[in-house]
Amino acid sequence: SLAAGGQPDTRAGLAWHALDPLSPLANLLVGANTWWTGRVADGTRYLEEAVRIAPAGLIFRWGLGNHYALLGRHDAAARQAAWLAEHAPHF
Repeated sequence: SLAAGGQPDTRAGLAWHALDPLSPLANLLVGANTWWTGRVADGTRYLEEAVRIAPAGLIFRWGLGNHYALLGRHDAAARQAAWLAEHAPHF
């Protein structure tokens, strides 16, 4: 909500991640928050970890693909899109 309001704040996500580093949602929160802080590359390891922890999680795959697209890593983004198209065409 803060990010959408133009006030990105990574502290809550980082605190959650510190408490539960194996939570794919905590990793997604930290990684996606970098989209609004101007530090997109800093979120890569978190989004990749979210997919490693929950490889069938659609939102984690979508988030990682979106992240790669923001970084200009179009081949990597296309791999996530292809996975989604194969496993969740309705998504």
